[in-house]
Amino acid sequence: SEKDYEFSRPLRLTVRPVYYRVMNKQVSRVINKSTSDLKCGLPFPEAYQQFVEYCGEDYVLCAWGDSDISILRANLKIHGLSAELNERFMDIQPFFGKVGENTTMQRSVNYAVDFYRIPQTDDFHSADKDAWYEAQVLKEALIDYFTLESKEAGTGEKVIPLHSYISNPNLTTQFRWRSAVFATENEADMAAEQEKLFCPICNEELEPDVRTYAPFSVEM
Repeated sequence: SEKDYEFSRPLRLTVRPVYYRVMNKQVSRVINKSTSDLKCGLPFPEAYQQFVEYCGEDYVLCAWGDSDISILRANLKIHGLSAELNERFMDIQPFFGKVGENTTMQRSVNYAVDFYRIPQTDDFHSADKDAWYEAQVLKEALIDYFTLESKEAGTGEKVIPLHSYISNPNLTTQFRWRSAVFATENEADMAAEQEKLFCPICNEELEPDVRTYAPFSVEM
């Protein structure tokens, strides 16, 4: 349909920054943009709304590395918007490494483009152009994946399931422990035992399995 065709075309938006409105000279040389370019574009909330509408309901967020996700969530919080994203995110970088080269080495987008002999019609280090290159790399990597899956099916071996490369960007794997000063070691032990941690997926309370630490004393 005409609507489906509209959403099949790339979405290119320029976001006008609120902070850091003066372009760093070194960055300017790399991405070929100047301070005057930062005066153009849409406010972040409006641009993000258009992005959400473009994505629709059924989609997987993809990026080269996971740093873009944390930056996106930080911008959402700054602008008072919900930082909850789609529950499906694929980091193309390790997927390419495993499928394309069977390695865990971190490769650049430039390297992956050369690896698949993708025509370089534009320079790198521009958000929309890098996104286009990453999409081409993902397409080639998916072709390799399903080709490998078909070959392994005949031998009885199994490749890593595709869903294993997809994670929930809203979950965190880190917990920051806020320590406090206690008068005695027993008080510290009691406070630690009362601390409750919950699974970020099912929200069930976790049962800690930590060895008791017995500090030693030195006689002088």
